[in-house]
Amino acid sequence: TTLEKLSEKVGVWFFYSSESPYAAQQAEVLYALSKKLGFTVLPISLDGLALPSGRFPEFVEDQGQAKFIGVQQVPATYMVTGDGVIKPLGEGVISYNDMQERLLVVAQINGLISDEEYEQAQPLLSNNLELTEKLSTSLGKQGRSGFIEPAELLQHIEKASRQ
Repeated sequence: TTLEKLSEKVGVWFFYSSESPYAAQQAEVLYALSKKLGFTVLPISLDGLALPSGRFPEFVEDQGQAKFIGVQQVPATYMVTGDGVIKPLGEGVISYNDMQERLLVVAQINGLISDEEYEQAQPLLSNNLELTEKLSTSLGKQGRSGFIEPAELLQHIEKASRQ
C-alpha cells in the first residue's frame, strides 16, 4: 500500500510526558501504526520517564529537539525523513485513521508520494465521486423511505467502494 511504501521513507517522532493520559492514548495509536504499516516510531520523553503503560519501553530523552522544532504540548507527532526533514503531524491525540490521512497529506505536500499514490490511498474518492453519490448510484431509485437496514447498507458501501 502507499502507506507501507511511505513507512520505508519516513519515521514518526513522538514527543510525550509520562504524566499525560493523552500521550498514553497516542502511544497506542502509534504502536498500531508501527505494527500494521511498518512505521518506525521514535518516542521522545520530555520528562525522562517511560510511559506508565510500558508501551515503547525503548525511548530517548529529549535533548532539545522539542524546543528546536517548537513542540507546544504533548503528545506531539512529527514525520521525519531519512535526510532530516521534520514536518508536524499534530499535537494532541490523533486517531488511527486521522494519523494515516495526515501522513499521506504531509507526504504528498512534500513530494514524498505522487498525486496518483495519494489518490490510490483514497479508494472512495479516487474517481472524484463522493460516497453519497456512489451510494445513490448503487441504491438506485427504489422509492425508499430513506432508511436502509445496516447489513444492506454495508453491502452497498462495499459495492460502491469497488466502482
